[in-house]
Amino acid sequence: MKKIIINTYYKDITNQWLRNDTISKKILIEYKIGDSFRYNKKRYIIDGINVLYDYKIGEKTFAKWLLSVSDKRIELLPRFNKPDGIKSADYKINGEYFDYKHTTG
Repeated sequence: MKKIIINTYYKDITNQWLRNDTISKKILIEYKIGDSFRYNKKRYIIDGINVLYDYKIGEKTFAKWLLSVSDKRIELLPRFNKPDGIKSADYKINGEYFDYKHTTG
């Protein structure tokens, strides 16, 4: 007989988050030099100098995995060199910004 453990400290919404979405489009958006994108309600152009589109291999691997198990619209975001002080998220998933964190060891 399998023992069921109920945790009162959190509610597991994993399945709801992965599949329950009314505006889902199941798409992975990637950019190239010359493309424009919106970040925090401002439009930027990827020029390869001030706004770069480079990401870690793990970031794209995770995005592809998440796309395979969910119905989310995932956008891999560029990073900023200029203007100073802008810290961008790694992803925009259905309109919400997220950072990729990977632990080792």
